[in-house]
Amino acid sequence: MKKQYNTPRTLHITDGDRKFIPALIEFFKEYFDYSKHDFIVLSRFPERKIDGLKYFCTKNKKTPLEFEKLISIYDKIVIHGLLDFYLVRCLLKIDFDFSRVYWLLWGGDVYCYLNEKGPLRRIYRNFIRKSLISKLQHAGSFIQGAVAKATVYYKFSGQYHECMAYVSNTLNLDLNKTADESKDSKWTVLVGNSGYENNSHAEIFDNLNKINSKTPIKVICPLAYGNQIYIKKTVNLGKEIFGNEFLPILDYLELDNYYALLESVDSAIFAHDREQGTGNAIPLLGLGKKVFFRRSTTQWETFKKLGIKIYDYKNLSTETIPQKDKKNNINIVNSYFSEENLARQYYQMLGGVNEKQSNLADSI
Repeated sequence: MKKQYNTPRTLHITDGDRKFIPALIEFFKEYFDYSKHDFIVLSRFPERKIDGLKYFCTKNKKTPLEFEKLISIYDKIVIHGLLDFYLVRCLLKIDFDFSRVYWLLWGGDVYCYLNEKGPLRRIYRNFIRKSLISKLQHAGSFIQGAVAKATVYYKFSGQYHECMAYVSNTLNLDLNKTADESKDSKWTVLVGNSGYENNSHAEIFDNLNKINSKTPIKVICPLAYGNQIYIKKTVNLGKEIFGNEFLPILDYLELDNYYALLESVDSAIFAHDREQGTGNAIPLLGLGKKVFFRRSTTQWETFKKLGIKIYDYKNLSTETIPQKDKKNNINIVNSYFSEENLARQYYQMLGGVNEKQSNLADSI
């Protein structure tokens, strides 16, 4: 029987992202007294509405006033991501007691300062972001380095809470099934997680092509979302270099098909210059696959701290991961990235637990 946690009455502010929020709601129903948790959608996009949840438009001038009336009944308020500028601007107009507000980082919201087009727009929007984030007193993420960057870029000076945030960051794999390397005679490698330039596809393809002269390679490339022009360019380049051994994934896969795909690979390469692709990397590591990262990312620091064996993408190799490291990775990932641990993390963040935030890596 799963442990049921009791927390203060909490309002969850979301942008209605269906990749994360519906599953998170079901998670809270399973592990918590759900009568104390309410989810709402705050977005400028009406299509983000989720059945059963109240919807507020960030562009509606009445929304801040309506929100101030709503939030008075809650002990804690969780903001699920600050990617959308209009969401940030709307929240800045609300009279919060910031000691009750918790920001769950999505990763990309920390790097918004890089994505704004035009110098004046960038200065204005980053000023607004900093005006809100510098007032926040709590931030949650399992990648502490992302919170550290928020301190640098947006003057966040509050408390860090260790929290994986979403069910998509957890894993439920059969520990008795320690995935063997691909049965394909070729070295099967997964490259990146999306159709954005910071996946560094061209650089990776070039390095893989050098290996390909010695070891036959099959390249799988997830491109289900991103910049369509860049995706087309990447597909053409992959086909040009690897021919029929290049397999672009252009549509979202059902979870079972997704895991089957990950089980088929020998290695994966995530050469992003920031923390991305974590949702892909976690199951790969949990399946005992050899995973390469860029050393400068906060992901590198986080996985190393957990005791997980990972590799530098600058030193690509078709050599398999040693069995000892493979089994160690499987055990750590399946212990840390579990729904039970996610529930404990939420409870410690919201439940008023005063003890030092748990770090499961110390007990593994």
